[in-house]
Amino acid sequence: MAHGFLSGPAVARADSNFVTWLRKKPDISIPTVLIRLDDIRLTPRAGCLLRMEIMQDAVLRNLQAISMPSVTNYKLTAVEDVRLAQVWEARRLRDL
Repeated sequence: MAHGFLSGPAVARADSNFVTWLRKKPDISIPTVLIRLDDIRLTPRAGCLLRMEIMQDAVLRNLQAISMPSVTNYKLTAVEDVRLAQVWEARRLRDL
């Protein structure tokens, strides 16, 4: 899991001189969004939220990421956003 901010609108980018985690060059006709990641947690020790923990939370168990895990982008409700921020911060503090 990671936390970041969109750094601009979705646009087709002919020049791909930016870092990507993709194994192949992206199709330049597909709009992309640049994201500035500011907190990356890839392991439980680093503070990654585990699926089981999310499923046990009264608010987060209904996240689309849980009910539709094959989709890559999910829109959060305002309540989910607040709760996820709380759990994310609490996990960071606990694992420092």
